[in-house]
Amino acid sequence: MNNALCRRPLSFEFDKKDPPPPFKLMNRVTAVILSLTLLHCAYGEPVTINHDQVQPFAQPEPVTISEKAAVKFKPQLSVIDSCVSFPVVNAAGEISGGLKPTKKADGCTESPMGSQVYGRASWYRDLWAIVYAWYFPKNFRSDGPKGRHCWASMVLWLENPVLENQKLLGAFSEIVTGSG
Repeated sequence: MNNALCRRPLSFEFDKKDPPPPFKLMNRVTAVILSLTLLHCAYGEPVTINHDQVQPFAQPEPVTISEKAAVKFKPQLSVIDSCVSFPVVNAAGEISGGLKPTKKADGCTESPMGSQVYGRASWYRDLWAIVYAWYFPKNFRSDGPKGRHCWASMVLWLENPVLENQKLLGAFSEIVTGSG
């Protein structure tokens, strides 16, 4: 592998103090970036396969309080004149190649192997946040397809996942456009 970043030795120093919540979130972002870099170093470029050949992961039976809350509040998508969501990575680590931005929603109006919702949950500033993400093989705007790959995400804010009558405090959604 010719990537200079992969050949540099990595060293870490950990402070025993508990950092404030925004710093914890930044550490998580840094950890994700570092993990992806290390995976790239170890395995090289991922294998890309056709968007309709990616086998989704089965949803496990929710066991923990966090998992039960995530399934209970999982949003449902309503897609009109656009692509439906598809899985983006399979158990072998192969990833979707997406679709060229041509012919409206051709090739992505149904996901033959099923869809995939990606999610994580954690405490942030005394609130419980559940993040959901969906992948689309074409990027759409109001005037039609604009590129390959698109992600939509939603964060739901709860009082506490342990409470029997959980209260939804807010929601935020975003669409991240992809490349051509």
